[in-house]
Amino acid sequence: LKQLNLPNQPDWLQNYKSNDNTVAYFKNIGFHYNHVGASQKAIAPLQKGYAIDPHFDGLEFELAYAYNATQNYQKAIEVLTKAIQNDAQNFWFFRELGFAYKNMGNLEKAEEIYKKGIAICTDNNQKAEMAVNMVQSYFKTKNKAKFDEWAMLTQQFIEKNSVFDQYIEYWKDNWSE
Repeated sequence: LKQLNLPNQPDWLQNYKSNDNTVAYFKNIGFHYNHVGASQKAIAPLQKGYAIDPHFDGLEFELAYAYNATQNYQKAIEVLTKAIQNDAQNFWFFRELGFAYKNMGNLEKAEEIYKKGIAICTDNNQKAEMAVNMVQSYFKTKNKAKFDEWAMLTQQFIEKNSVFDQYIEYWKDNWSE
C-alpha cells in the first residue's frame, strides 16, 4: 500500500462502515451468524448491541437464540426473563425460554413457560414446536402420562403425517420402560 501510495482503506468502504457501531448493525450481524449456524460468532456483536439497548427490536431473541444454540442456557434465561418483563406478548421469548429450561432439565418450568407461549401464539406450527419439545423430553425421561398429555396437545396443532406427527409416532413405536 505504501509503495503504491494507496490509502489503508478504500474510499468506497467508508459508506459500508458508516453504521457499524449501531445496535441495528450488531443485531443484524448476529442474526446472520445465527441464520447460518454460527451462533458462537453471533454472541459478541449481539452482546455489544445488548449493552447499548437491550430491548432493541429482535435483539433479545437473537441473543437468547445464540445462547441456546451454544448451550449457554442460564444466560438465555437471564436475557429472556428481562425480555418478557418488557414484552410479555412475544411468544418467541417464551419459545426460547422453554427450550432453555427443557435443556437444563427443569421440565416443570419448561412446561409452565411453553403453556404461556402456546396461549399467546397464533401460529400453529410454532405451537406444535413448543409442544413437541415437551413430548421429546417426556420420551427421554420415560414419563408416559406426561408424554401422552403433550402428544395429544401437539396433535391439536399439526396436520396428519407432518414431521411432528412422524416424531410422535416414532417415539410411540420406540417406547420402552
